[in-house]
Amino acid sequence: MTTNIFFRLAGAVSLLLAALTFSLHAQTSDGERSLLRFGVWGQGTMQMHSARFIGLASLPELAAEQTMKLTNNLTNNPYGWGGGVVAEFPLLEFGKGSSLGIAARVGASSFAAQFVAMGATVPADRDTIPVTPEYRLSTNLLMFTGEPLLTFRFADNRVAIMAGAQFTMPFRETTLQSIKLLSDKPIADNIRNANEASEQGSLGRSITPSLLAGISWEIPLTANGSWLLVPEVFYSFGLANISNTLLALPGETPLWRMNTLRAGIALKFAPPKPEPPKPEPLKSDPVKPEPVKPEAPRATASKPTASKPSEQAASTAISVKIASVIGVKRSGQGVDYPIFSMEEFPASSSRYLLPYIFFDEKSSALPQRYTRLQRTDVDNFSPENLVSGALKPENELDAYYHLLNIVGFRLRKYPTAQLTLTGFNDAAAESADKPNDGKSLSLRRAERVKEYLQSVWGIPTSRIVARSGGTRGLADAVDAEENRVVEMQATDQHILDELRYDYTLFTLTPPVVEVQPDITAPKGLAAWSLKITQDDDKNRKNTLIAEYDGKFAPSVVSANLERAALLRPLTSEPLVFTLRAADRERNSSVATVQLPVKSLTLETKRQMNLPDVRVGTYWVFCFDLNSKQILMDDRIRRAVQAIKTHVTPGATLEIKGYADTRGKVQNNRKLSDERADAVLQLINAPSSRVVSVEGKGESTFYDNDLPEGRFYNRFVRVDVRTPVAAKR
Repeated sequence: MTTNIFFRLAGAVSLLLAALTFSLHAQTSDGERSLLRFGVWGQGTMQMHSARFIGLASLPELAAEQTMKLTNNLTNNPYGWGGGVVAEFPLLEFGKGSSLGIAARVGASSFAAQFVAMGATVPADRDTIPVTPEYRLSTNLLMFTGEPLLTFRFADNRVAIMAGAQFTMPFRETTLQSIKLLSDKPIADNIRNANEASEQGSLGRSITPSLLAGISWEIPLTANGSWLLVPEVFYSFGLANISNTLLALPGETPLWRMNTLRAGIALKFAPPKPEPPKPEPLKSDPVKPEPVKPEAPRATASKPTASKPSEQAASTAISVKIASVIGVKRSGQGVDYPIFSMEEFPASSSRYLLPYIFFDEKSSALPQRYTRLQRTDVDNFSPENLVSGALKPENELDAYYHLLNIVGFRLRKYPTAQLTLTGFNDAAAESADKPNDGKSLSLRRAERVKEYLQSVWGIPTSRIVARSGGTRGLADAVDAEENRVVEMQATDQHILDELRYDYTLFTLTPPVVEVQPDITAPKGLAAWSLKITQDDDKNRKNTLIAEYDGKFAPSVVSANLERAALLRPLTSEPLVFTLRAADRERNSSVATVQLPVKSLTLETKRQMNLPDVRVGTYWVFCFDLNSKQILMDDRIRRAVQAIKTHVTPGATLEIKGYADTRGKVQNNRKLSDERADAVLQLINAPSSRVVSVEGKGESTFYDNDLPEGRFYNRFVRVDVRTPVAAKR
């Protein structure tokens, strides 16, 4: 029976290989190397068992009755190995970079497991000491494996995702199961003989199916790509029991299935594609030759014949083109080869200053991420220098990390202001903090902040109060990091006022461009790059706006030029798109496209006395974790009043809500909507002025792994565009 099963498996694999070979000959594609692969593989395996049984059916009846009291427990180190051969064949090719194929893998793998379980302690007899039965099952196998797989390749056919089945059958086995009685005192021989058993067993020779999925990445070892080193990872999910001889308790179904995680390396060979057959010359009907009159012999001079370029060399040359350049407008509409329009607007921004200093767990030391100055540097410090220039939300935390210096600067500027520092402990981890020299951890944190303001900024101790606020939050708080904090409060609103500054807002239409490269590299693509550059108006110096590169030919390259221009402002010179590529034999090619730019600067508007629009941005609406309630204070009230002042006839209002990444994505999207609606109700602007009110969901402007980053992500942004009439 076992032999028949083995030959059936071998026959099935042979039929699969024959079908795959037939499919290979049906392929017609151009290129130097085919998608056919032959090779060997080796892998390490980690086995994960799920078991519920009491033993193998071959155990004597008396021992089997004893095992009914046991619960199985896997105790061995579940690692093994596997290896074999592989063949892969293409079915369909989707363009030049992806394909669908089938593969067959045949090999052998190891399997080892040991179960040890203890039964309930029972008396051996009425007059003797209690004993504990121990059941032990140890097995070590070598198995044949056969794996038919469907393969999808992408990324220049170098990355493969595989899915299919795995079939295993043991061919060498060592299995031992036993029951022993354990006791702290000697056990009588007659009791041992009656209850202990030990014998060689067998798991059977059945074929076990599993679902199999994996991923691999090909790394060329030779210049022509014929030999490939392929790291690969597989996971198999068992569909049937490993053994067909399992015993279970009455009313239960025996279970012993195994899932396997495999990782290893394959060495593969990719043969060259067969050359297409040359077309046969057309046969014409025979023509009767006409008689030719003999001519007198004459002298002839031989002329050199110019040879044509080799068609084969032309077919293997690398070719690079820019197939299209599409500008994507804010509405999502695409424009082929657009003319870019750049415009500058007067703008201002109000940025919330978070009045918290966060500390590490069970520590009162100021974290290194907060910027500290030397006493000699304070005279050159100014908060305005932290936020000057273009609007860059991702740099917001850079200004916040100067919080100690901003507060010190303002305390010196307003000498009558008083500051209160309240330190808190995290109730989830620090509620049992023992005072150090009579001072709690929360008080020591407040005093560290006070010491910095005194020693560096020279603020008199009489103007700063440091106190303990005890524990903050709940013992099972969602985020304990936000409770390990020193909170600042001031008697003068200027000390913790938001950061306000004026800047020039730059817009580009369309803001995003999509470049579609067309790269043909018969000898294999080694690398490509796309550079977007522009000359300076004055000295014609070439400036790099954006750059992209890679090793696999992309279908499209998307560039947000408006965002890139925040770091490198554009001029009125054309944008130059330069695409370069090189093959594996270091041959290269280049393609270039230029697109015009029209600019309208603030200076031009003033000279031409054109109407303008002032853009005001307010990031001053803060929220607690999982809350839609605005944290109202004087800063919020002043921001609302400023917004209402600029909502004049013709003005427009946009409100966007945000949430951090804690919690579920859907809940955060809803929470961001509710926060935007709460700010709209607070501003109470005419509906005709409101362009949009929407929740943007989770924000990644700032680092969500930091408590201050999550605070700054829980915000609502309000943009007010106010018309500015031209001067008469």
